[in-house]
Amino acid sequence: MKKIKETLANNIDYIGGIEANYITNSTALEILSYAHPLQDEIENLMREQIDWTAPGSVHRIQPDELDGVLGCAEFEVNKGFQKLKAQTLIGLWTGLEIMIEDLFVAWMLDYPNHLNDKIFQKINIPLAEFCTLDEESRIRKLYESFIKDLSKPIGIGRFESVLKALGLSETDTEPNVSKSIYELNLLRNLFAHQGGRVDRKFKNTELGQEWEIGGIYYIHDIPFRGYCGNTIKYVETILERIENH
Repeated sequence: MKKIKETLANNIDYIGGIEANYITNSTALEILSYAHPLQDEIENLMREQIDWTAPGSVHRIQPDELDGVLGCAEFEVNKGFQKLKAQTLIGLWTGLEIMIEDLFVAWMLDYPNHLNDKIFQKINIPLAEFCTLDEESRIRKLYESFIKDLSKPIGIGRFESVLKALGLSETDTEPNVSKSIYELNLLRNLFAHQGGRVDRKFKNTELGQEWEIGGIYYIHDIPFRGYCGNTIKYVETILERIENH
């Protein structure tokens, strides 16, 4: 159980860090957006205080690139940090996927008796490949095959299917949390695969009803904050289930 809790704690830190990065980056962009009147002074400071012959200096923002950087920052602020928000939503969903897989692996390592459950006995993995893997890699291969065999549930159902197989599924998830995770899944797919451009599939969802096909979905601040907060709430709910197991 200690390994399981450590695994989940690491993933909570990772997911929380995604939101923290958004806050840091959006703040930095907003500060930069005010800096155009000071561009000459900033360029002079960069030339005076940075050793441009040092290893790695080529990867830093060059003084003659500053105008473009400040312009991009101003554009992003005026657009409501849409690119940054989209990257954050993709990161949150990916963080949840990683967390559930890591939890599955840690759980099976601590409770190998679950491998005898009928739901896992039906999974076929090539024997030659299975024999070349270490114990953890075998369980990750099992997880990969298990996920492929699911009926592709959307939103929180994808994770609950895995948790149910571990004996951790409960009906204690708040409706607003379930709704947020569902919408997070939709938006992750929309931005990861369509660049935020509304397609017919998204249009047919409740979230996409008001948007025209071909238009770029706009991520508003209040729901965005809800996606961040409710992702953490869901992770905390899973941790509570483990504590009560």
